[in-house]
Amino acid sequence: MNRFLDTKVSCFNIELKKHFFDFLEIQPLNTYSKVNPLSGAAMYKILLDFTYGYDYELIIQVLTDCVLDIHNLDYKDANPFWILPLQKILENETNKFHSLDELSKRMDLHPVYMTKCFKSKKGYTIREYQLKTKLSRGAVMLTRDKTTISSVAFELGFYDNAHFTRSFKKYFGISPHQFRNQLMVN
Repeated sequence: MNRFLDTKVSCFNIELKKHFFDFLEIQPLNTYSKVNPLSGAAMYKILLDFTYGYDYELIIQVLTDCVLDIHNLDYKDANPFWILPLQKILENETNKFHSLDELSKRMDLHPVYMTKCFKSKKGYTIREYQLKTKLSRGAVMLTRDKTTISSVAFELGFYDNAHFTRSFKKYFGISPHQFRNQLMVN
C-alpha cells in the first residue's frame, strides 16, 4: 500500500499476471485502470485479507468482479474461477472416469449448476470433455510402438478394451488398430 505524505490519500495497487486473464478467457487491457469507487469496500476486504491471512476464493471473486467491471463485461462473458481447476483435474487424472458428484464435491459446487455452466462456457458437457481428453491422450499413447491398445484402455480408466475401441472409433471415425496402422504407413 502506498501512502502519500502530503495528502490524506492512500493507494492500493494490484498487478495481475497474464494467467489470471487466461483463467477468465479475456484479454488484459494494456492500460492502468482505476477500480470503480463503489467497490472500495471490496478492495479494502482484499487488503485486510492480504494483511491478516486471506480467504483465497473471496480474493479471486473480488478481483474477478473488478476485472470484469474494468472490461465492461458481465459474468456470462467470462469463465467462473473454478473452470480452469476443473479442466486440470479432467486433463491430469485420466486414469479413471470422474462422476459429477465427485467433481462437484471437489469444486464445492452444486452438480446441476456446475454442469450447466461448464456446458455454456466450453461447449461440451463435463462427460464429453472428459472423454475427449482421454481419447486425445489415447491417440498420443498409440503412437508409441510398444504400447498395446489394452494397456492404453486400462491406463485411461476404460472399463475394458471394447469400451475404449467403441469410444475411439466414434470420436475419430476409425478404430485404434486402424489409427496405429495408418501411422505406420505414413
